[in-house]
Amino acid sequence: MRAIAVLLVLTLASSARADTRALAEARAVLPAKLAWIGGANLTDPAVRTIARNLWRRAPQQQVLADGLTKSCGGDLPDLVDSVVVASFDEESEQTVLVIGLATLRRDTFEKCLRDVFVGWGDHVDITREGDVSRYTVASGGSFSARWLADDVLAAGASDDAALLAKMTAGGFANDRRMKALVAKVVVDAPLWAAVAEPGTLESLGEAPASAWGAITIVKGDLRGEASLEMRSAATATRALARMKTALVDLRKELGALGPFLDKVTATVKARTLRVTVTITDADIAAAMKALAGLSHQ
Repeated sequence: MRAIAVLLVLTLASSARADTRALAEARAVLPAKLAWIGGANLTDPAVRTIARNLWRRAPQQQVLADGLTKSCGGDLPDLVDSVVVASFDEESEQTVLVIGLATLRRDTFEKCLRDVFVGWGDHVDITREGDVSRYTVASGGSFSARWLADDVLAAGASDDAALLAKMTAGGFANDRRMKALVAKVVVDAPLWAAVAEPGTLESLGEAPASAWGAITIVKGDLRGEASLEMRSAATATRALARMKTALVDLRKELGALGPFLDKVTATVKARTLRVTVTITDADIAAAMKALAGLSHQ
């Protein structure tokens, strides 16, 4: 089951395209020997609409969404151009987030932040040291960000200045392996990822040497392709057989939703296992209908 989920989220296209605003800056500061790297591109209006709808459906985000709209001129998906996330480990404890802003710049971002917290009856104190800003909330909590450009900032998963320095110390440009993986991905896709050491995927019974991919929009349809580079052609063939068995089993478990797995195709070329899926509006409508039917059972 975990393998199927990984394959449906990781998706690949045949060649890379232009860097997003976030990735262009991230390449210069990310460290070498990353475990994984991924990104999102919200510049496509259709993608931004999807992101906005998903964001608004999260109840815990409603207060923040309202504050951003009132004080910053837009909801979070409207304010973000692109994102890159990278980590040294699978558990994401040493992670950096690089955010490219769509309309805000450093000064307007900080004004926006202050205004949001003032609207909540709170206050944010901002101190600067070179290209690093520290944001401390009066009621508690803080975070630091390194500004890579006037419209791009990097922040750690926790407010750890040493970790932020480590995760933006550079070295990615000399990391041949990760650079080669990123070069295989459509890096201006709505979602993309590259993983250096995915670990053993239980449903496949194998540990890929690497994985990469992206979710793209093709003529209005969502298209995903995931590629897993196995250790050998033999392991790739075994993984394909196990995956097909897992899909059959999962199809049975999903009941009325099972037929949607028929959209998934898998092939092997040399030692690379490639999985593709295309989802149309009609597929989404049919899935919603099936879910509605299940809720009434």
